[in-house]
Amino acid sequence: FAAKYPSAISQASLTERSLTLPYIVAHYIQILVAPIRLTIYDKTVINNAASPLFWGPALMLFAITVFGGLWYRRTKSRAFLFFALFFLVSLVPVLNIYGLDMTTADRWLYLPAIGFWGAILVMLYSITQGKRRLRALLVSGLLLLSVLYGARSFVRLQNWSSGYSLFGHDIQYVHGSFELMDNYAAELIKRGEYAAAIPYLEESIRLNPHWYRTRTNLGVAYQFLGDDKKAEEVYLDTIQYYPTPFAYGNLTTLYYNRGDYTTAEAVIRDGLERYPNFNRLHFLRALMYVKTGRQDEALDIMQRLIDTQALDRDIREFILQLDKVPPTL
Repeated sequence: FAAKYPSAISQASLTERSLTLPYIVAHYIQILVAPIRLTIYDKTVINNAASPLFWGPALMLFAITVFGGLWYRRTKSRAFLFFALFFLVSLVPVLNIYGLDMTTADRWLYLPAIGFWGAILVMLYSITQGKRRLRALLVSGLLLLSVLYGARSFVRLQNWSSGYSLFGHDIQYVHGSFELMDNYAAELIKRGEYAAAIPYLEESIRLNPHWYRTRTNLGVAYQFLGDDKKAEEVYLDTIQYYPTPFAYGNLTTLYYNRGDYTTAEAVIRDGLERYPNFNRLHFLRALMYVKTGRQDEALDIMQRLIDTQALDRDIREFILQLDKVPPTL
């Protein structure tokens, strides 16, 4: 995916990824300490050293590094050194030294969190050593913090309860992500909010004109709205410039549903030349053969699909949806 449809950070130069590195580390530290705003699809790239998103985190990390160095120099704590190095080493793979599919992702923090909180707890234990009241206060504070973190995790899990909930929440805070726009629009389409999905799809295309799935979904939205002419234009444009088997399949359903079986057959033939293993096109050909009185050929196709373990959903559609076939996201 990242090679064919690269993210902003994977397309960034080594200099830009280096400038973004302080932002990444500072973002992860902020999430570990105060996970107030959790989102997906962070596409931030810093391309100017004068940006506050570079020098702000850079100054913060410099201060933390100096403080940590002075602390180790004074205490010579091997436990602190171990956890600090554990945090840094486990963070290296997600620092985008080699461009990943997004700048930051909270789910990448499970391992680094062990090192980070291990180092913090070693420091707090050392500070409160021999101070019973202070340690009791510390334990109480940590218990309260655990409860708050648990509550925050519960709230975030509610966001993850469905795609609509997750993308609808995160799109309020994440800007410039073509994937988030596309995914949220797809959820709107599933809910029947076709007109509402179109602006998000158009913005996703503006952000990344080469992402074929958004273009296909735009055709789906228009098709469900009953604007077959606009849907046809979108599918044909996608097939010509950003080919995908789903555009062939959906264009076929458009012609099939209005009874234009000759054109549908031409689209299927062209699509199967490019994507011979795309089962949905074979399935649509079988439906078309049923409609045109070629039942034996349709049964042969369906038998081959069954033998090759085609999706059960296609088999159910063959039985239940002979009259009108919907496009797919």
